[in-house]
Amino acid sequence: MEQALDMPYRGLDVMLGASDDVLAFGTRPGVEASLQNTGGLGDDPTFQAASAHFVPGAQQVLYINSGPLLDIVPDVMATFGFMLPPNTVDDGYRAVSLLESASLSLAATDEGVSRIRLAISLADEPRSLPSNQQ
Repeated sequence: MEQALDMPYRGLDVMLGASDDVLAFGTRPGVEASLQNTGGLGDDPTFQAASAHFVPGAQQVLYINSGPLLDIVPDVMATFGFMLPPNTVDDGYRAVSLLESASLSLAATDEGVSRIRLAISLADEPRSLPSNQQ
């Protein structure tokens, strides 16, 4: 666990924000855009594709785009590299890159019937670790 504390900081800035209509947790630019109702997820093609699979009339949506996660995979895996076989960082990066997005949407009716949908979008091909991070 001590090694996790030595992981280099790459500017992953997350926050939680809320307004009367929205509760948002994510990266600072994403949360700010959600609260200002400009740019952000509405303009993101990955989110637009995922939203086609939301339950109709969704009252709650949990969504993750794996793109920002790819930035920290090499550091996380290098931190725990003493436990991993060679070439695992690239393999881990390729595995995470296969997940484009995941969402969980929920809706409930006045009669108390709940509908939940989990959708996972996969990339066409895995990406390799950029040469500057190997």
